[in-house]
Amino acid sequence: MSLFTSSSKFKESAKPLALFLGVQAIACTLVLLVPWTGAGWFQDLIVEQVDGDSRDVVIMGDSKVFPFVDGRIDCPFFEQPAYAFAWDSSTVLYHRILYDRLIHETSLRPRVVFYSLGANNFAEEGLHVQRDYAIRFVARPKDLIGYTGMKGSLPFLADAFFSRLYPIYGRRIEITHLMFRGYKMREIDLSPPERDLIADQNYLLIYQRGFFSNYKVSEFHMENLKRFSEEVRASGAELILLDLPVTQEMRDLEKEFAQEWDDRIQRFSEDNQVRYLDLRDHPEMLFRDINHLSNISAKEVSERWLQPLVDEGLGQ
Repeated sequence: MSLFTSSSKFKESAKPLALFLGVQAIACTLVLLVPWTGAGWFQDLIVEQVDGDSRDVVIMGDSKVFPFVDGRIDCPFFEQPAYAFAWDSSTVLYHRILYDRLIHETSLRPRVVFYSLGANNFAEEGLHVQRDYAIRFVARPKDLIGYTGMKGSLPFLADAFFSRLYPIYGRRIEITHLMFRGYKMREIDLSPPERDLIADQNYLLIYQRGFFSNYKVSEFHMENLKRFSEEVRASGAELILLDLPVTQEMRDLEKEFAQEWDDRIQRFSEDNQVRYLDLRDHPEMLFRDINHLSNISAKEVSERWLQPLVDEGLGQ
């Protein structure tokens, strides 16, 4: 067989690979150019809107904070002007990065910061932790350097590296959730909510299988919570950790499968002198689904439990 024949056959066999690589290169370029309305975009939006309008009170967290939000970032349930920063499925990594940006890039200097958290946000094998999108594009180089050496950080650093190397992987949540569409503004509705029992049952099964199966607390996320608390304190604010009310069905599920969370967060609160307000055992509240308060009950939570802590923190 001549050298020319071998070369010709190699070229023919390499065509599918070249086509595949070409398609991937085009797809990755398009992914980078699409104006995503994802987690990073929302942080940029918050930084832009907050600058020049400092407020004393901030409540932040995942979708459990949505009932406190009016519009994009306003919270009308406190006596003082307040912000509510909520993003679905977010963990402490996301909110630690956001808070750092707000302190260093805006004039915001809150005095009381409520951070809503829960067993699901710290489940080592849970969906929120396993696909933590804060690590993929939101985390800045200085954040990634800071994670180095933290217990359990290696898989997350590898995920961050591969996400940047292969953007289709890094943007998989935004792609599958079609997050290039317009952002939906939130409106406060104080009427009693209507519950979907079938949706509630499905939600409960998702939590049982996706968050509480073989439950174990993520050491990496707990270390980030510790550093977050130190950074909030250094900024001149008090951090108050919130476990917001859930339905009795969800609370029973947590007690059965995620008791480790109760022990760890209580110990964290004591060891780090961070106030922890556990409101989960209030099934009398009105809920829009099995895990989220209604607007009217978010208002009640603010008035009954959060406002007195704000008054105390502000010396009123």
